[in-house]
Amino acid sequence: MNKLLNRLVESRMAFLDVDLEPFTKDVAEHKAKDEEAYRASVFRVLEGERFLRNDRLKPDYYAPGDIFATKVSDTQT
Repeated sequence: MNKLLNRLVESRMAFLDVDLEPFTKDVAEHKAKDEEAYRASVFRVLEGERFLRNDRLKPDYYAPGDIFATKVSDTQT
């Protein structure tokens, strides 16, 4: 259903012509000021695009594509 809806929306969208030059200059300046903070902010954006933190999910609700992290004890092989 999502693919169908996306195709329908995309078929009605016009090409968006955007001049990103001013934005890229600002990004370069921000990165030059504090590269570590810049990288951390980029990682937060990418994480937010791909993952939902546990505190934003309903307890005991699982869906296809969920990723789980668990600690493995040293005694397990």
